[in-house]
Order: sequence, then C-alpha cells, then structure tokens
Amino acid sequence: MTEISPPEPNPTPDDNQPMNTPQQPEQDMSLESQSQTEQSTQASLTTRQPLPEQPAQVIQNINKRWGCAQTCGITFLGLIVMIGLCAVSVAFIGQATLTNFVGSFGGFLQSGPSTAEIISGRTLVNSIQPLGQLVTISTELAQADIRVEVEQGVINSCGHSAHHVAEGVIEAGVDFTLITPDNISYTEVGNAYTITVPYPRITSCRIEYIRQYQASSNFGCSPNWDEVRVLAQHIAMEKFVEDALARGILDRAERENTILMQSFVTALTDAEVTIQYVNQDEADEFIPTSCQPELPPGWRFDSSLSKWINE
Repeated sequence: MTEISPPEPNPTPDDNQPMNTPQQPEQDMSLESQSQTEQSTQASLTTRQPLPEQPAQVIQNINKRWGCAQTCGITFLGLIVMIGLCAVSVAFIGQATLTNFVGSFGGFLQSGPSTAEIISGRTLVNSIQPLGQLVTISTELAQADIRVEVEQGVINSCGHSAHHVAEGVIEAGVDFTLITPDNISYTEVGNAYTITVPYPRITSCRIEYIRQYQASSNFGCSPNWDEVRVLAQHIAMEKFVEDALARGILDRAERENTILMQSFVTALTDAEVTIQYVNQDEADEFIPTSCQPELPPGWRFDSSLSKWINE
C-alpha cells in the first residue's frame, strides 16, 4: 500500500513580525547616508580643528622671542656691570697686583738659563791721594727692611715705595799724616818714648751690598727706582755710622792702635813706649767723605718737616 503523507502546513505570519519586510533596504540606505554625513562632518571638524589654535601659537612665539630678547639684554647689562666692577677694582688695587702678575709671568719666561756679554771701556784715573792711616778695626753691619716712600703727583697719584736690605763696612783708625816730630819725645833716664797721636776716628765707609724688593707704584706711573735705591743707600750709610759710633768703634780702635804702636816701637828701639791721644772731641764729630754718599739730584732733607724733599 502506498502511504500518503499529510501536506505540510503553511507558515502563518507572526503577529510581532513587521509587515513591511520589503522596505528594510531603504532604511539601511538612509542610515548609511546619515553615517557618511556624520563622518564627513566629523572629518571637516577634524580638519578645521587646528585653526582656532594658531593665534595661541603666534602669541606663544612672540612671548618666546620677547623672553629671549629680555634675557639677552639682562645678560649684556650684567656683563657691562662686571666689566665696570673689574675696572674699579683695578683702579683701587693699583699697580701692585698687576706688577706681581707681570713679575710671575716674566719669571716664567725667564726660567731658562741666562747668558751675558760684557763690553767694558778704558779705566780712567780721577785722582791719587796718599793715605797715611793705620786702620785698626773694621765693623760689618747689615740692615733689613729699609722702606722708602715717595709722594708724587696731585693727591699722591703717582706715589711709590720700595723695601731694601743693605750691608756695609765701617773702618776706624789713626791718621798718621797729623803726626809731626814734635809729637815724639824721648827720656834717656828711663829709656822711654812718649808719642802723642790724634784720637782714632772713622777712616772710611762703604756699602757692599744693597737689594731692592717689594717695589709698588700706582697704575700708569713711571717711578725712578734708581733714585729710591740711592735714597735708601744714603739712609743706610747714616744708620751704619750712627750704630758703629754707638757701639764704641772708636774706643776699640784706640785699644788696638795702642797695642800695635807699642809693639812696633819697642821692637825697633827696645825702649818703653807710652801712647797719648788728643783731640777726642774732633774725632767724634769727624765724618769722612766716603761716609756721606751723594744724594740724587734735587733731593735734600728738610729738618723742619723731617722729610726728604725733591725740589
């Protein structure tokens, strides 16, 4: 037998399903066009978004340029102020610092070995003088830190100073040229000689060494350092003579002269010898020419002001 299957039932439309099924493509097209419109609007907004920020960037660039100009101006003013301070410092400090710097640099340049070529001329004889002196004692003296200050210019604008150290020799003895035959007497009874001689006095002075150091002067001036050294030498010589006299150089010369003359005459005559001295006051005041060095031209000592003056 042939089995007949029942016919399939036709699907019934659902009540909740929309009836306008064929209109769905039109809605999709409208949505796509709306989204495209939104995308184009968003793209246009994205493209035009930086335009409002341009004025801010221009203002920022102007501020940056103004800040750079202000910083450069302040830096330039600061440099001018520093240069001015340096100039004022150099003016107040003076030439001493610059001299020390130049001296240090010069010392560096002169650190190598030195050579010298000496060319001498003929020796001239100025004068010849006979010396009948018996020098019986010699004293060596030294003095350090001899400071010479020179005031020069308006309000001492070119004042300068220097320190010195000096060494010298002072000699004393008897001048035999003042002895005559009347100054010698002989007694036969006692076989004795009596010799009258002038009292010992300073016979010569000399400066054997003088050195100048720590010389300083104001900027722009050209001091005569040789005059300063000669003044220091003159002062040192006066001090040496004064110290030698205060230490009894003439008394020691008297004792030494007595011993020498007695020994010499006794050895020749085999007689007793007595030495007598005269004119002691004159000997104390006598200062030979060698103990009075010449001053620089125009300089003299004013006792009322207690200063050396250059006229």
